Amino acid sequence: MDADAEAQIPVFVQPLARVLAQAESQCKRLLTEDEVVRIRDSAACIMLSASEASELQKNRGYRDVDPKDVWMDWHRARCEIYGAGRLPSVALTILSPQHAINHLIAICERDDLPYVAGPRDPQISLEFEKKRSTLRPTATEVHGDEIARHEAVLKVETRPFNAEQAPVACYHALQMIQRFLEMAATAIVCDSSMISHANDNWVGLSKRASTAFRLHGASGDEFWEPMFRAFVQFPVFDQASGDLFTVGMHLLGQPEIAISTERLQQAGIGQQQDAINDLFTRFALHQLAQKDAATFVAGCDFEVIWEPQSRFEDDDARYDYLGQWRIK
Repeated sequence: MDADAEAQIPVFVQPLARVLAQAESQCKRLLTEDEVVRIRDSAACIMLSASEASELQKNRGYRDVDPKDVWMDWHRARCEIYGAGRLPSVALTILSPQHAINHLIAICERDDLPYVAGPRDPQISLEFEKKRSTLRPTATEVHGDEIARHEAVLKVETRPFNAEQAPVACYHALQMIQRFLEMAATAIVCDSSMISHANDNWVGLSKRASTAFRLHGASGDEFWEPMFRAFVQFPVFDQASGDLFTVGMHLLGQPEIAISTERLQQAGIGQQQDAINDLFTRFALHQLAQKDAATFVAGCDFEVIWEPQSRFEDDDARYDYLGQWRIK
């Protein structure tokens, strides 16, 4: 080969996503992992240069399934390309005094966001207590009386977004939350990840993300740390499976994270809350930086497996179509 010639790479004659979708349609059920791998291995390919392959993908208008991570990436493509499952959106419940509700509605109408406004909900204080973040102080500690005395409830939901759009979409949602609070909203909970913060915490996280976004865009630890704190609830306990897991990584374009309490006990962590929180935080930030999930930091490797998420139904706002990493 000429030294200046581009290397040739294999490209599927038919997009692998289409081949898998046709096979699933014929089966009239979900494909198994073995079936997905077997279909990939038998699909016809041609050799193209990297620039030709890139141009072909651009003309198709979507990203095909990655053959190296075919089982995991097929679940992404099923949802993003063929609509099999719910794409993430940031769903908010906003409490307000009556005099401010029209100002909050004006933000929704200006941004062309669907909303539903209603009267005071006497049960809402319990919801904020159940969904409070681990970031202190919490909403109920600071605004408990105001939450109980709210006069109006506003339900708002952003437009759906895919994994590639997630960082910027969530950043704009966090900026919108700050605007709601500046317009005298009493308290806010993100229903997509079951998390509520004290108002000062929401605003502080928004400002930190904004500073990082202006300097570096939607990347880097300075951006991801406040975004993770704002939108990801952890650790959530599933009594049925004995898992601790995150809710909200789907909003940031990543799989959720899960680990069994039995495994934590075997590792000597058990009920050490600070150690558990540190484990989830470090692994999540490593994942958000788009590093290899199985390689953590120098001298520290995790054994992880990817698995589809079955914890929530695929029409639930908490559903992560990107699945979850299970730390083994």
